[in-house]
Amino acid sequence: MNKLMTIRSYLSVLLLVGGVSLGAPTLLAQQGARAKQRATNKNAPDDDEVDYVNLAAVLVSDGHYDRAAAVLSKLSAEDVPPERLGRYHLLMGLIQLDSRAYEAAIDSLSAAIEHGQHQDVIFVYLAQCYDGLGDHKMTVHSIDAAGDAGKASPGLLLIKANALLKLGEKVLAWGALADGARAFPEEPEFLRQQTFLLVDLGLYRAAGELGARYLAQIEPTPDDYRAIATTFSESQQHERALEILERAALEFPDDVELRAALARAYTAKGMLMTGGDLLQFASERDAELVGHSSELFRRAGSLSRAMYMNSMMTDQTEKFRQRASILLDQERFREVVGMSKRLERVGLLEDQNILYALAYAHFKTGEYDGAEVYIKLISDPKLFEHATQLRQVISRCEQDPDACG
Repeated sequence: MNKLMTIRSYLSVLLLVGGVSLGAPTLLAQQGARAKQRATNKNAPDDDEVDYVNLAAVLVSDGHYDRAAAVLSKLSAEDVPPERLGRYHLLMGLIQLDSRAYEAAIDSLSAAIEHGQHQDVIFVYLAQCYDGLGDHKMTVHSIDAAGDAGKASPGLLLIKANALLKLGEKVLAWGALADGARAFPEEPEFLRQQTFLLVDLGLYRAAGELGARYLAQIEPTPDDYRAIATTFSESQQHERALEILERAALEFPDDVELRAALARAYTAKGMLMTGGDLLQFASERDAELVGHSSELFRRAGSLSRAMYMNSMMTDQTEKFRQRASILLDQERFREVVGMSKRLERVGLLEDQNILYALAYAHFKTGEYDGAEVYIKLISDPKLFEHATQLRQVISRCEQDPDACG
């Protein structure tokens, strides 16, 4: 989890509690001087006088959490004077938070509060712990308890809004996002999340306006366009998705993933040929799109183009699976029958749909015994009924060949 507020930002909280305001070089120099004094003077202060709590605070403020942990390991809570226990537990909590030991950090931070550490920022750290644990209710409660500190970071307000959404509190989440947008107008993420929420609420016109404001506020990348468009597509608002993706495609004509997203948007509107064209173009840069393009052409009824794209597929299993479908659509049944060995070689006879296709192709070419071989292998409940009907048709044809002519 990214830190919402850096520990360094709250150096005053850690180093000024109790009137201490030493910098790291000064404190470390003093500790070194004490060690030297102990080596030469019998009356020097012993190890018990080393200020481990303050030393750990300086190390934490400088980001040296492992070293701070090592320093505090020399102490137990029983060794710390009562008036400094709050600070000790606070430091332990920050070290544990940094290592993502969230439950232990919550215990330490709660102990710090019990021992007099009531700074708002402690509730910010608790919010980070609860967010890390996925406890959305306590995340919101901790941010609210942080007072002004809970409103001092755009990241905190975004986490609060996300937690509220996870709790199903969409109206409160909107309020948190609106507060963030007002307090941090330079932070576009609030507009982005508001757009997603409006789409979720079915307020598509308002979502379109906010989405446009969001894209105008930033220098949008292809990912930004795709994210907004996908949100509309998932809500069946394909026209708005198309508007966004077409604008993006003009701005980023060479982006393959944008072309693929645009193809999906056209396909969702039933414009299969347009989708196939876009994927054919994109497949020149991404060979994995060849098969998808072929499938769209097949579904659109452009079987010659489907076969052309299929011929360029490199995945032999998917190539033959798709080719069998295209040949069936073209009623080239003898060629499907002739593919039996190749389909077996690439393991496709384990596909129940392929078994039925072969059974049907054998039936259409009058090879009833061959059809029966594949019908017997069909066990899928959805296909079994069709296979049974096919067997009945074959039986009638055997009894009256002229009826099947």
